[in-house]
Amino acid sequence: MKWLSMIGEWQRKGRGFLVAGLTLIGGLFTISGCGSSNHTAKNDTEPNDGTPSPASSGTDAIQISDPSLATQNSPAQIATADTTTTTPTISGSEWLEQQVRQAAELRRTGQYANEAEHWKNAVRVLEQTIGSGNWITAGARLSRQVAVRLAELNPQQIAEWKQFESLEKKFLQNRDEMSELRYSGRITPAQYVTASQDQLDLLDRQAKIVHTLFGQPSHLLANLAYNQAETLMSVEQWEPALIAAERCLSQRQAVIQVRHPDTVAAFKLMGQIAQKLNNDSIAEDCLLKATQSAEQVWGTKNVAYATCANDLGVFYYGLESKKSAEGVRDYSKPNYWLERGLQIRREALGDGHRLVALSRRNYALSKMAEAATKPTDRQALDLALANSLLSQALQTLRNQQDATTVSLQWQATSEAATVKMLLHEYSEAEVLLAEIAEKWQADPQHATLPVSPATLFYRWGLASAKQKLPHKLVAAGKLMQQSVRYAEADKDEKTATSAKQALARLQEIARDGLGDAIPDRAVVGTPVQTNRSSAELIAPSTPVRLVSLPPVDDQN
Repeated sequence: MKWLSMIGEWQRKGRGFLVAGLTLIGGLFTISGCGSSNHTAKNDTEPNDGTPSPASSGTDAIQISDPSLATQNSPAQIATADTTTTTPTISGSEWLEQQVRQAAELRRTGQYANEAEHWKNAVRVLEQTIGSGNWITAGARLSRQVAVRLAELNPQQIAEWKQFESLEKKFLQNRDEMSELRYSGRITPAQYVTASQDQLDLLDRQAKIVHTLFGQPSHLLANLAYNQAETLMSVEQWEPALIAAERCLSQRQAVIQVRHPDTVAAFKLMGQIAQKLNNDSIAEDCLLKATQSAEQVWGTKNVAYATCANDLGVFYYGLESKKSAEGVRDYSKPNYWLERGLQIRREALGDGHRLVALSRRNYALSKMAEAATKPTDRQALDLALANSLLSQALQTLRNQQDATTVSLQWQATSEAATVKMLLHEYSEAEVLLAEIAEKWQADPQHATLPVSPATLFYRWGLASAKQKLPHKLVAAGKLMQQSVRYAEADKDEKTATSAKQALARLQEIARDGLGDAIPDRAVVGTPVQTNRSSAELIAPSTPVRLVSLPPVDDQN
């Protein structure tokens, strides 16, 4: 009797079921893995970022996946209990692919009873090998339950199920098209809101069919609730999104009953929505539970777990950043989780992966913020580490040229210039800021700056002036004039005032000869004030929460 000795390394790495071009509608096995889906891939040419996102009702869905899916691992082999015979070896991954392919074909042709028997045998093998509590076994068990129920339906009910499949296909097609149109700027906000409402209507129609045919709780209803939450998030309806996410989580916990990628994704979704609602207690609870669940599902050395660590670090960073200037800020928690996520990604993906660059950038921002809480004479080590991290991140991002990576590259370049200024490396900061400005001026209609044009030219002028060279002071004056023009056009009084003050000082120096051009306490992008604390000198940037590359407005 053949038996699956173990699933092997591919499972521990979170690879999922690599069944290209294949979906099992209504079960937890989909293209991206057991209960995973991927509809933020439109924002990231590499669709995998660390966490298999939840199953859509049948096929793909939004949010992040796992770059390690593309990693070639060494799966365990299927052995035979009969030691006297030799069995051709087949990887655990290939075995599961076969099961999903066969089940999908039976589902497609309406052979529901045969599909149920097929999953019964698959579940038996999985229970004997990896155990009944394993999340892969749970996924197979739920797929069997769906097939059993479909086999019980009468012709009229089968017609309803076919309508569900049709509605789901339409929803998924619309979602992908909307994502592409929104990302390329070919759909207006009003049009997107209208289209999103149509999507919610499709989900409501699907939910009514599923409720009638399967009752509740149901993982199919949970998947629909997840899609509802994400659709509501996309139009910033945060409170209804939280309600949908809570419904998704409660259904998944009731039905799946084991730690599973789908419950991880539901916790993460709730945590992200709660952060938007400034409900820090719910956000922390959900993100901690997501991290704990990810550890049980994948262990602590895979990219999926690193995603959760990154999210948790970003959350704690945000908590500290929200404190008043007089409050005591402690960046030990964000530093711990962001560094942990970085280390895991480096080991799993290598130094040249852009998710590693993303983690380096996030950790660098936390170290910069921590430096601002310390006396000036104790900031050097933190700033030096941040400088090194951002330099390495930039090197990686510059090697990749897709649109989202370019946007993040500009953001990281701006942040690298900030830390260069804090380290008094003014000429290097000038080069970085000039690089951003020149690229923006070459195509201002299609380029998104990480800061306003007025702030960019103010910072560029400041970096030039701080070098205290005659020709640099002249250049700085011209840049400050440009900053004033942009600031007045944008009605940015704060930056306009700062640029005018700097310009007046430069003109005074030009009349009187060289001297201390700009006081050392001045920091890029901020008005020149004599009473600012060291904590205020580093304007905090926001680490990227999503491990797939986010839209630029999420990075501001």
